[in-house]
Amino acid sequence: MPQERLVSANSLYNFTVTAAQLLGMVFLAPVALKLGGDRGAEAMFITGGAMLLGSALLALGLARRGVGAGARSTLPVFRDMPGELREVIGLLLRDRPSALALLQLTTSQTLVLLFATLIPRYMDDILGVAPDNAAFVFAPTGIGALVGLRFLPWAARRLSKSQLVAAGMLGIALSLLALALVQPLAVAMAAAPDPLHPERLLGLSLLQLLTMVFAGPLGFSYAFLNAPAQTVLHERAPPHMRGRVFTLQAILANFLALLPVLFIGGLTDILDSLAGPPGVTIVMLIIAFAVTGIAVLSLLEGETRPPRRRPASVDRAGRFG
Repeated sequence: MPQERLVSANSLYNFTVTAAQLLGMVFLAPVALKLGGDRGAEAMFITGGAMLLGSALLALGLARRGVGAGARSTLPVFRDMPGELREVIGLLLRDRPSALALLQLTTSQTLVLLFATLIPRYMDDILGVAPDNAAFVFAPTGIGALVGLRFLPWAARRLSKSQLVAAGMLGIALSLLALALVQPLAVAMAAAPDPLHPERLLGLSLLQLLTMVFAGPLGFSYAFLNAPAQTVLHERAPPHMRGRVFTLQAILANFLALLPVLFIGGLTDILDSLAGPPGVTIVMLIIAFAVTGIAVLSLLEGETRPPRRRPASVDRAGRFG
């Protein structure tokens, strides 16, 4: 694939993944729960299992195409895996743009898990509604992500990949800041001379309406994270190591993303026990400041223009020119 189309290709991939997630969380899961009645949870899991089985059957067709050339026993693969992972780690550490892209992708995965962990507390502590309504209240996040992914190829022709990621992270930080301060914002709006009354619109409270308004830009900004960082790895990784690079990226991103999630619940409980704002509010402010720091690092350390392709300068040992 031509290098100039890599961002568009990764954007299309992320668009399909985000659309599928939005379809499942906002439409398919509520319908399965509703139609299943008392057995709604079982119906949802059966539906998910059937979809995974269908995906596995479709993947078999892809596997058959790869049978033959290059096929080998799985035992040498597992035996060589530690050495191959060490080689890839060394390669990434020697190349700053690739290491930065790995950090950005790990941050993206961490934000997803943190968001999923904090939403129930946010619904209960800030909005005062049942967490079951989260799919409806935060539906603008998915819609904003889809719009952002469609807008991304246009923006990629005008900004460098580091600038795209930094802009997305700054947008996420601002959105988190607004969501964290939604309660005082609602109080200020209610105290205005002519306050808004969103209760007349779909029965929404002022807090719920503000949350939905801020959730849209959050999703839009998030769309700017993955595709540019994935493109950097595509461009920088030697062709013979590209598969191992993305395997390591997936392993590290999922492992490192779990670490903050293990402590975020306890931290929120500790902050709740202290006098002051709700713990979830303080945690969201901390996340916003951390994301801002990574955005600044992306601007300082990232490339300002697409890297030139120099295949001759990349040797079989995985050293970048």
